[in-house]
Amino acid sequence: MNMRHKFYLYICAVFVLLGSSCSSDDDFEDAIYQQWVTAYLNADKYAFVTDDGVRLTPTREWQQFFPQRDSARVLLGYGILDQPGPKQWNILLVNAQEILTKNMIRYNAADTAAVGSNAIQIRQAFVSGNYLTIEYGMWFDNKAHLLNLVEMPKKTPDGAIHLEFKHNSCGDGLLNWGVGYVAFNIQDLQEKDRPAIDIELSYVDYIGITRTLDLVYDQRVPSSQSTPTVKALDVNNQNYIPIAN
Repeated sequence: MNMRHKFYLYICAVFVLLGSSCSSDDDFEDAIYQQWVTAYLNADKYAFVTDDGVRLTPTREWQQFFPQRDSARVLLGYGILDQPGPKQWNILLVNAQEILTKNMIRYNAADTAAVGSNAIQIRQAFVSGNYLTIEYGMWFDNKAHLLNLVEMPKKTPDGAIHLEFKHNSCGDGLLNWGVGYVAFNIQDLQEKDRPAIDIELSYVDYIGITRTLDLVYDQRVPSSQSTPTVKALDVNNQNYIPIAN
């Protein structure tokens, strides 16, 4: 639990967020935790699994938060009700905001035009579990854009895996500025006998400069970067940006 942001709030604030009153029978400690998790759909019910393997089960089904999509990345806000077993918690769901979740792709010259080469901004990027999550900023108007993470065929001179964050604006205009999140499953980067992998992440910014960020994908510490400094209610800004899955 040390990898979760802990927000102390008055107990009534929790039930305001849930659309409930302070007279609810639900009883949990007066703290809300915020954490990146993966959502799993089983028989129309969701459970959430943290990057270090803790299963979080909502006591109510708040399906209005979710499309019916399995293995989506979610920024979860919740209160703890009880612990029914090792690495298991029953939770009271406060908010849950899904972000675009995709697999990375390997470089293919034939796909160059489709993945695009338009400018974009990376505001922050971090590796958590088997996911590389990017907070991006972009200009857009009304067309659906494409976002991809491409594994390049050659490693960098210092042996790091080179990934490119690619943006295809599909000819859209530059009327509005928006910020959103996208998570890429990078499990295919795993190498035998190499638990820690250096990553060089590059992208082209809006003044035409190729920027690079250095990251580490360390399978031994799956939740080492699972809680960036971000408010739960801010992550869903990508819903206002036309992004194609």
